Amino acid sequence: MNPTAEPSIVFRNYDAELYAFGKRLGEEFDKELLRQALTERSYIVQEENRQKSVGIESDLDLSDNNFFVFEGEQLMSDYVTQYLKTNLPRLPSEYIKNIHDFLLHEDTLADVSKNIGLDDVVLCAEFPVEKTTLARALKGVVQALALSEGGGNARAKKLVRDFVVTQLAGQDLTPLCSPDDAVGTLSAILQEQGRSPPEPRLIGQAGCNTILAAFQVGIYVDRVLIGKGFGESIEEAKEVAACDALWRMWDVAPNRQPFPFDLEPPPSHGEIFQPSQKLHSV
Repeated sequence: MNPTAEPSIVFRNYDAELYAFGKRLGEEFDKELLRQALTERSYIVQEENRQKSVGIESDLDLSDNNFFVFEGEQLMSDYVTQYLKTNLPRLPSEYIKNIHDFLLHEDTLADVSKNIGLDDVVLCAEFPVEKTTLARALKGVVQALALSEGGGNARAKKLVRDFVVTQLAGQDLTPLCSPDDAVGTLSAILQEQGRSPPEPRLIGQAGCNTILAAFQVGIYVDRVLIGKGFGESIEEAKEVAACDALWRMWDVAPNRQPFPFDLEPPPSHGEIFQPSQKLHSV
């Protein structure tokens, strides 16, 4: 087969794959934007070397996805932070950041990418596709949708909500919201609120003289139980009880109401579509 004809066949099939990918997500992507968003630099270098090996010196008309990845990551980060602050208004910013970082972690984004079939359409040199590449591809797709005439920032944010933020469903947030000194943190918060200091009380114990000793401590404020916890020592149980009180206060306890995943993303200031900025070569 003529080597100059082979790429056209590959890209014609690839165009069909991109079209099918967009339809699976229910989104209208600009084809060229989506293609660039999924094109890693490693793929371009690989194709250039392949062409040179058969005597073709012309440059490939391809641009990598670095711009899309950078901008898509920023859009995702801004929306996730906004979503968390809206739905967890009492949670301190350091723990908002912990949950934000969990959602945007490479492992989380790579799993989402696989679930929506990005590993089949991303253009890269390595196989199997690495987690880093899968995470980058998802960020690129988000930005491609934001710039597409059939999409926009609102549609891109919905994509983040529907596939990334929904990773919170059934997720235990308490490990991400555990202070090093729970008793001290609780005391400081109650003092700021003008409330009485926490009063820990031993409310249960078992096996005190064995290696399987267990203690249950309750934290009371003005005679009201606000948290309780178990531990192998009274001090450990007190710390767990303080954590329980904080989690309830911050609305991240394991029995909290599910997050709402049907809220419409609010518009951001300065969201202006500029056609001249659609394609960028880095």
